Formats: sequence, C-alpha cells, structure tokens
Amino acid sequence: MYTSVLLITLAWMVEHPLPFRVALWVGLVVTLLVKLRYEEQLLLARFPLYEEYRMRTKQLLPFLF
Repeated sequence: MYTSVLLITLAWMVEHPLPFRVALWVGLVVTLLVKLRYEEQLLLARFPLYEEYRMRTKQLLPFLF
C-alpha cells in the first residue's frame, strides 16, 4: 500500500515539480518510513515468527528495499 501511495504522489509531483510539491513528497516519504519502522516493531512484539518473514521479504519495493 505504501508503495502505491508513493508512486501516485510521485507522479503528481513530477507532473508539475513545484518546490512545495517536492517538499510534500519528501515529507510523505519520511513519514511513511517512520510509520513502517514503528509498525514492524509492533508486529515483532505481537508475532514472534514475523522476524523470519521479514528476512524473506522486502519492505517497499520487491527485490530492492
């Protein structure tokens, strides 16, 4: 879900790359990365086997990150 939000908003930003749009997109990236880390901590605390799953999969972009 985060990847789709980032891609859609990236297209919006690239369409008309105004400084405030670039700043908003960078802010969104930072916010989602912080949220992603927090959610992973919650999942690790709740589901012990999540660590094994996390090692096999990527967070945002398949095969990259």
